[in-house]
Amino acid sequence: MKVQNHYNTAMNNVYRGNTSFSYGNKGASSDLISQKQYQAQEKAMGIIKRAFTSEKRIDDKVTRHKMRVASLESDIRRNNEEIRLISEKQKDLKDLFGVSNSDQEHKDLSLLLKKNVSQAEAKYLSELRKNGLSPYQQRFLEIENEKTLYKGLNEELLAEIYDEYDIIDSITEARKDYHPMKNATEAAEGILEAASKEIQHMVMQEIKNDLEKDSREFRKKLAENDIKGAVVDASC
Repeated sequence: MKVQNHYNTAMNNVYRGNTSFSYGNKGASSDLISQKQYQAQEKAMGIIKRAFTSEKRIDDKVTRHKMRVASLESDIRRNNEEIRLISEKQKDLKDLFGVSNSDQEHKDLSLLLKKNVSQAEAKYLSELRKNGLSPYQQRFLEIENEKTLYKGLNEELLAEIYDEYDIIDSITEARKDYHPMKNATEAAEGILEAASKEIQHMVMQEIKNDLEKDSREFRKKLAENDIKGAVVDASC
């Protein structure tokens, strides 16, 4: 939207700048002046349009990355909902088997779920698995594997989100020293100003030529009147 506003303002300035070319000239050079007006305006508009296209392409790229982030975040929310439902299943499973947090069966399960265990705990878990897990522990761990799957997916999605934000940040950083619309607007103003000065020069030159022409014709008439006066005096 910001780039679009800059574009609209720049184009309006070009249109308004065109009216400053009007000098009320009705001489023979009026067609040439109109042509120069049109050429200057078209050139200025072309510069602005190309800059806008360049800026818009960058904005569209940023928008695509932001949309990708939104999609990834939506996937994470769905996975989190699945994880929540799995946790609910595990709670129901504990009630179904009549296991409480104080039972050794549940304590052993907590140890089975622990990521980093001591050497003594590892030895104890080895014996536990050798003797066979209880139906409650087996089913709980099966469901836990589903949760682990979704958590793994979320880690991958989160990593991709970070990559997308890195791209967006790099584009934003690069644009700090990249101002195509501003540069194009200044260039367009320069073109219009140069054309205006050229047209002013043309008009002033035509006015000067007209004055010189009128002066010559006036002097010619004076000379003719002097000759006629001399002839009349001679005839008398």
